[in-house]
Amino acid sequence: MAAVYGSLLVSAVTMYNFWAVPEDQQRDEMTQFLKNVVLAGGVIGLLAVAGTAWPYSLALTAF
Repeated sequence: MAAVYGSLLVSAVTMYNFWAVPEDQQRDEMTQFLKNVVLAGGVIGLLAVAGTAWPYSLALTAF
């Protein structure tokens, strides 16, 4: 999970550099940049709750 977080942040900064592209392309680059930043934030949220037991779990298993 931490590798996913790292790869999202690295790709956001290296691939979607909206500050260095022409003005007509900045909106698309910023959209992709912010998408990766939001996904990285979601991974942080998952990492935060992954180590704790969920109190409302029904303890059902698939098999």
